[in-house]
Amino acid sequence: MILIHFFALFLIFWFKEYFSTGYIASVDLPAHERLIYLLKEQLLSGDIIFYDFKSLTRYPAHLFYAPLAQIIAAVLSFILDNFTNNSVILSIRILLLLSTISLPYAIFFTLKSLIPIEHKGSSESYLLQLATIISSFWFINHDNQWFGMGAASYFN
Repeated sequence: MILIHFFALFLIFWFKEYFSTGYIASVDLPAHERLIYLLKEQLLSGDIIFYDFKSLTRYPAHLFYAPLAQIIAAVLSFILDNFTNNSVILSIRILLLLSTISLPYAIFFTLKSLIPIEHKGSSESYLLQLATIISSFWFINHDNQWFGMGAASYFN
């Protein structure tokens, strides 16, 4: 799994902008950010049904995209309120980075369960890791939004 670990480190380097406060160029990430800000307010009041007429082509909020990632980001932002002024952005970036890094591991363990490999250091093991890296890069690169990699993939 050494190649998978190196690829995960490469992804951390590739998405180093997630560690800054700068804007992440993405097609629909700003709409997700707005929904998470509104969802955080709604969770405090206990009412999470609302419409957001400024984004998502006027669809009801949390129906156009699956809301689980947005709920996780909103709840995480409550925890991060103790550490930063902009906890929603930090929670979004943490989740985007963790989800991106977890993709090669998920693909590797899925392929490993389907393809039996006898020895860890065998050439088949390295080929499986390379196949995982190539397929992971292809999935991350699906929308060419930001440096050739999809920034909002987790929320889609």
